[in-house]
Formats: sequence, C-alpha cells, structure tokens
Amino acid sequence: MPFYTIDEFESQILNIDVELNLLSNSEDTQIDLYNDEVRDDRREYGVFVFYQNDIDGICSMFILEHHKKFRSGLKLRSYPINSESDIYTYIKKELSMKSAFPTLNGDKYLRVVLLGINGWNDQILYAIKLYFLNLLPEEYKRLFKMAVLTTTRPLSFFNTTHNDEWYFFLQDESDIIREIQQEELQNNNNVVISGIYKINSTSSLVESVVDCVNECDKAIVIFANCIGILSNHEFNNNYNINLTTQIINNRDKINSLQGGPYVKYDTDKLLTPLITLSSFEESLKISPYILIYDPNIRDETLSEIRIHCNLKLDEYTSQFTNLPPSKQAEVLQSLKKKLDVTKNKNQLLWIRRTITISSLDVMYIILSVQMRSFYSTNVKNDNNDLIITDFLYKMLIERVYEESGYDKGILIKLKNYTIDFIQYIYKLTIDVGYSELLVTTIYPTYSVTLSCHLNFISYLILSIYTKRKSEDKTDNKNLLLFIKNPTGTSGGTEKTNGTNRTNSTSSAKDNASKNSSGDNNNAYVIFGYNSETSRNNGDVWPLVFKSVAHENRNFLLDGLNPNILHTKLNDVTFIRNQIVNNLKIVLKIQYQTNEESNTIDPSELL
Repeated sequence: MPFYTIDEFESQILNIDVELNLLSNSEDTQIDLYNDEVRDDRREYGVFVFYQNDIDGICSMFILEHHKKFRSGLKLRSYPINSESDIYTYIKKELSMKSAFPTLNGDKYLRVVLLGINGWNDQILYAIKLYFLNLLPEEYKRLFKMAVLTTTRPLSFFNTTHNDEWYFFLQDESDIIREIQQEELQNNNNVVISGIYKINSTSSLVESVVDCVNECDKAIVIFANCIGILSNHEFNNNYNINLTTQIINNRDKINSLQGGPYVKYDTDKLLTPLITLSSFEESLKISPYILIYDPNIRDETLSEIRIHCNLKLDEYTSQFTNLPPSKQAEVLQSLKKKLDVTKNKNQLLWIRRTITISSLDVMYIILSVQMRSFYSTNVKNDNNDLIITDFLYKMLIERVYEESGYDKGILIKLKNYTIDFIQYIYKLTIDVGYSELLVTTIYPTYSVTLSCHLNFISYLILSIYTKRKSEDKTDNKNLLLFIKNPTGTSGGTEKTNGTNRTNSTSSAKDNASKNSSGDNNNAYVIFGYNSETSRNNGDVWPLVFKSVAHENRNFLLDGLNPNILHTKLNDVTFIRNQIVNNLKIVLKIQYQTNEESNTIDPSELL
C-alpha cells in the first residue's frame, strides 16, 4: 500500500458512504439495501482517532472536528494519548466492558487514525488493528483502513515502508519521494544511520485539507493552526525558516474570509498571530462552541445553555449573527447571567484558557521569552523568533492592565512559580560535561512525563548551562536528562539517592545486581534532547535508546515517545555509561557511513 499525499485524505479515509455503497452493489456481498435496520446500522460506522495529547495534537484534533463530513453527521470519536500504555489501557478497558456485558453492542469503526503521534512500532499498530477489526462484521472487514498522519520523519526509522498495510499521509509528492529514497538507503548494506525530525506542525497539515461548512468555522480552524505552528516551532527545537511566512499566510486567509472581521490584530505586535477574540460578542460570532470548548465539558452543557437562553434547536445550531438583533441581545444577556462567575470579564475566551492551562505551559511562555531576550541582547539575531514568541508573553501581561485583581493574582502566582523553577534548575546536578554533551539530573516536585514539557525543560537547562559556560567557548548541543519524579519516597531521600553516585569501582555486574533489588521503587525517566534537529541533522537519541533497550531488558522504550527511556535501575553512573557508550557507537557508525559528515572524529566529541 503506497504512501499518499494529504490531499487524498478525504477520498481515502472520510468517504465511508461511497465505499459502503460499492460494497453493497458488489456481486459477492449479500446486503439488503431496502432493510431499514441495515441502513440505520450503516450510519453507525465512523472514524476513531487516537491523537497525541500535546498542543499540536490537540489543535490537529480540533481542526479535524470541523471538517464538513463530521459536521454533516459522520460519526467521530477521539481519544488522547500521551504514551504507548494509554492505547493498551483503552483496549483493555473496552474488552473488560465487553466481557462484563456480552450483550452490549459496542461502537464499530471502519477507520482508525493516529494523529500527530511522535513515534510508533509494529506492535502498537497491529494491536489497534486487531481490536477494531474484531468489532466489525465479516463482510465489512475488507473496508477497514488504518491511517497515520504525522510530520515525524523519516518513516523508515520506525520500520515503515511504502508497501505496508497502513495508510501514511505525507505533505506532498516530494515528501513521498524523499521517504522512498530513505527507505531504499536503509535497505542497502551501507546503511546511513540518521535521526528523526519534524517537517511541520501536524495541525498545519490537517488545516490544508479541512473543508468547513462555513467561514466562521474556517476562522477558528486557522486560529488553531496558528497555535499548532507556534507549538511545533517551540517544542521541537527546529528553527522553521517558513514560520513568519506561515503566520502571514494565515493572517491573509482570515482577512479574506467573508462575513468578518473574525479576528483583531494589534499592529504594535507586528506579525504575531493575535487572534484574540476580545469580547463576549465576538466570541459568539465565531461559534457558540468557542465559549464552551472545555476538556471537562458535560454532555448536558449544550442543552442546558440552549434551554436557558430560550432558543429553538434550529436557532441554536445556526450562526449567532443570523439571529434577529433583538434576539441576539436577549441571548447575550441570558448567557452573561448563566456564566455569572466571569460575567464581569470582557475577554471570556482568554480567561477560560487561563483557567484550564497548566502551570508548566504558562511557565514555558514566560521562561521562553526570558531566554530569547538574552539572545536578542547578546547575540546578533536577524530572524523574528523573539517577535513571535513575545506575542504570547504580551498577551499574558496585558491582562493585568485590563482586568481585575483576579488576573493579577494569577500572574503573581505564575511569577513565583517561575522564580522557584529557575532557582531549582540552577541547583541541578551536573554529572558529566562533554564538549557537545551535557548529562544532568533534576528532581521535580511534581511528576513530569510529557515529551513536550521535557523538551522545554531541556531547552531551558541547556540554555542556562551554555550561558554560564560561555567563557569556555563550549557549545553543548545534546542533553541527557535524568528525571527523578516524586513517586514512592520524599524529595529529600530522592535527592540523596541521586547525588551520591560514587560506585566507580563497582563492576557492571555488581551494579546490575544492586539496581535490580526489590527495594527499589523509584523509576528514572531519561530524556534525550538535541538543540538542533533538521532533515540534515536528525536527532539520534531515539536510535541510541532503541539500542540500549535492545541490549538490556531493564530499560523500556516507549513507542510513542522515542526520546524517552524508562528504567527502574537506581545507579545513574551505570545508566549513564550504558547510554553514552551506545551514543559513541552510533556517532562513530554515522561518521563512517555518511560521506557528508565533517572531519571531526566522533570520539573527540565525547
């Protein structure tokens, strides 16, 4: 099954009705089209989406929900995933439900999509396929398709070929050609070991093919795309030379929509995607769903709001601006009474985002600006990185001057968290400093496991360390980060266990024996970070972690997070040596097999 371009996504994945009709008309299928039960049953087949639970993945899912197919009744169900275990947990839970209630008819899906995922393996894909196939009647199994829509490259790194049974949707024909060439290279004896990288934001890829039912939906889709683009740029450590161009294009697309303006841009912030719905009324003009797009929303919320506002069903499902002016005023007044908690705030949408956003995400905004401001004053920088990032910070700061003490209280808390976080980072333990590799350990007061958060924390650590060592002319590009999350013991015990690492005279066998003791309940999360990733300079940490996990069963690799390694071993020195030795081997092979490598001996780098 060959690769497909994203333009073919609708015809291959969303045209379920067309394929069902073809199946019904085929000679070898006995389906009674005139049976009402059969026709109703066919409407139950839809699309199931597992999406990566990071900013880009959430934006991608939000954009896909606005496709006209789903707006017109095609069934869609989504499930967020952070790690490989989330998929198996979902399958296990559904099977347990089926076992407890055998007569219960479960939902059936002809399409399964993995959206925005960072990695995968054959075991995950086959487990998903087996589970969903078993839910289908025999005559429909031939129509089942499983698609992967991601911007993680190269696909061949995850043992994916253009002859696989999975549907992979790539950006364009040139992207397909590159993937086939990379696949052929890895099939040769002279394998070129390369790392992984991201070519774009997944939300941008989805937005390019989502056909909306109206321009109000299209406006909010473009808004989500802007957030996804910024997220991919910030969290995946690759400078996107087309970033400003993408922002300009999105601005032009929104301004060209009829029925607007849907957004307001602040000219003082230049090209920033300031799609700020600055009033309660403007939020409704986009869509009533804007106000209640909340991960904790209940099924009854929509009905409650409609009844409270005395709206008929067709009035509620139509656009707000289609209502008579008198009715608009009545609805606004009713909603403001309903949402009395925030009725005095004229920027309801932003406040709801502030309430639901996690502390670490907001610290990312503030700290990122602080790091960028250092480079802007000390390093000649001709790009617009700081301008675009600065938008996020200004959007937070301007709330202080426009709103009540509620917002000031939030900002004070965030600043205190930020100061504590920076001080904590400065107290981190530097285990080993190589010319291009930094190895360190942190002890968070809260559990940190998401790859996007670890990416930013690593960026922060590497930036601070590089700045402190600038007089030594060091240029650390790689970081090996050990995270001792607070599970099982107190923070003081964890720090003692982490800092007293002096078993240099012990053998590997002794270390392994000590590490595998039953008293060890604390697991290390190990994260590999590369400050520069691109098509020509991929991230080799996934390959290093894969080789370490293959050699030693005490290490566990997460298929959906190839930059994360888990272990229950407790000796950081032993773990570090295992990983660094594999890193040296990978760099040496890469140096020998890649003719375009520089002339520096890899052994000199470590």
